[in-house]
Formats: sequence, structure tokens, C-alpha cells
Amino acid sequence: MQNLAGAGIKADNFCLLVTAERTFDAAGHLHFPTDQYISTLLTPTGLPIEGGAQGAVTTRFGGAFRTPLDLLAKVPVAAGGLIAAGGRILLHASGPLPADLPPGLYRLRLDYGVTQGNSYYTLNGDTFASMPFFRGQQPQSYFMSPLIPADGATPSGDAVAAGAIQPRVPWVLLGNYNSNGISGVVADEDQPFFAISSRRLIQDDVILPRVDNNGNVVSYSLEPTFAADTLDACWAIPWDYASGEISVEITGPDGAAVSLGKYPFIRQSGTGATTGKSALTAWKPTAGTRPGSPAGFSTRAATNTRPAAHTISGSASA
Repeated sequence: MQNLAGAGIKADNFCLLVTAERTFDAAGHLHFPTDQYISTLLTPTGLPIEGGAQGAVTTRFGGAFRTPLDLLAKVPVAAGGLIAAGGRILLHASGPLPADLPPGLYRLRLDYGVTQGNSYYTLNGDTFASMPFFRGQQPQSYFMSPLIPADGATPSGDAVAAGAIQPRVPWVLLGNYNSNGISGVVADEDQPFFAISSRRLIQDDVILPRVDNNGNVVSYSLEPTFAADTLDACWAIPWDYASGEISVEITGPDGAAVSLGKYPFIRQSGTGATTGKSALTAWKPTAGTRPGSPAGFSTRAATNTRPAAHTISGSASA
């Protein structure tokens, strides 16, 4: 409440907004409520489309989009004794789901805050149910539930048992390196459903140098980054970084394939997971690789950090 008082907000109600987002569709493909810098909404030619709700998907506060569940509950501040140390307040929200709910794996988004008159605020005094912009340590004003399976039927009438849906989270390779303003290679299998928005006129190939300006061979990390987890830390699905594994195979310009081995993930590293093995974290193109010549690479990984199996492939030049 100190944050609100500092912003000149005298709360008269606590509020709770409950919405439902289909995080994975019936085929297991990931969907974002907000497409910003990365997108799961593509043009027919595969270009990313940016946009969507910058926060909770609801029409209550002027938004253009809605979800299958949209509930709002309030309780007066004076009713809960929340100001006292250890005080708490209970907000209850319930409602029916539509009979034609699309099948998939859903998550509930719970936004909580306060009202002053007809105005709504987060616990930090920011716009309610919006994408958070953290300024140091402060209260978290929303969280996401674990995945909730929902059975249903596809538009063609095929029945889908949600328990059989295999979620797939796109991995990105070489995401930390710049290639003419473009960073990251998306797996071939994910390209029809996920793309990185470089905000460049031409979506070019990723081309990285084999040597630096002094002629030294440059090392690259071949471990994946999880681009989907970079939009909003509160929205990201938690990983078990001590599980899963990755295997890497490099195909050189001469067509010869070299296996770099299979290693387990051991911990988080930036926006991805790491094996801690220099064979993957500091890989160097071989001396036989000619500058400007294409060097293909592919990684195949099976992981139980999220219940999904991934095949990632891409191309680069060294």
C-alpha cells in the first residue's frame, strides 16, 4: 500500500481480474497474447505480425480482444483488515466456460490491484492488467496458473483429448549474435508457427564470421535460447533447468557431419539452459570452413523440462 500512497492513490476496493489464455493449441503450438519482437501470428509468406493486447486479454478496459473467461471481482478495502501485518483478503470469481471452447492447454491469468472511484491500478500504481515494467523490487500484480487441459473439437469436428497434446516451445539458436541487425535462427519445424521480428525491411539469412578482424577464430554457443520467455517474466512458463538434454551435429561445407555429443542441461543461463560443456558453449568453426561458405548445423534435443520434444535446424555462414 505504500507504493499506492506514494502515487497519491487512496484505494477504496481491491480487485481481481481472471482471464483464460490458450497457451498451446490442439496441435501443441505455442500462442502469445502479445506479439512483440517475436510472433506466433505469421503472414502466408512467414513474416511475423506484431500486435495484440499489452497485458490481460479483455474488453473491459477498451481492449479489442477477449478470452473464453473474463471475470472481475471486487471487495472493499475496509472489509479485509489487510493493512495489518499478516492481513489478507479473499476475492472470489467464478463463471461458465463456453460450450464450444477450443481444445488446447490453457492458463488462467490473475491480475490483482485496487480501484479508486472508477479508476483501476496495479499494486504499484500502474495501469491495471497491463504488461509490467519493473522498477526494482516491487509487488507483483499478476501471475499465471499452471497449464490446464481442455478437451474439445477442432473446426473440422475432430475430437481432441487435451491430455494427449504435446506442447512445443520454439528454441532459437545463435540468438546472442548479430547478423546485419538479425539475431537467431528458428528451427525448420517451428518456422510455420513462430518467427523473430527483426524489424528490418528484408528478413535475411543469419551470416556470422568465422574469424574476427585480427584473424582469430570466433567461438559461438550452440545452446538454445527460449525466446518465448523474453517477453514478460511473469508470463513465462517455468523450466526445470536441471532436466533435459541436447545433442548437436555439425554439417560442414564439404557435407561431412560431425557429432559434438549429447549432454544434459544442468542450470539456467541467461534466457536458456546450459550444459556447461565448452564443446557447445564455445564451439569454433573448423579451419577448413571457408569464409562466406555455408556451414549447416542441426541440433536434436529431447527434454522433459517442458513436456515436449524438439528438432531444431538452421543454417549460417562462417
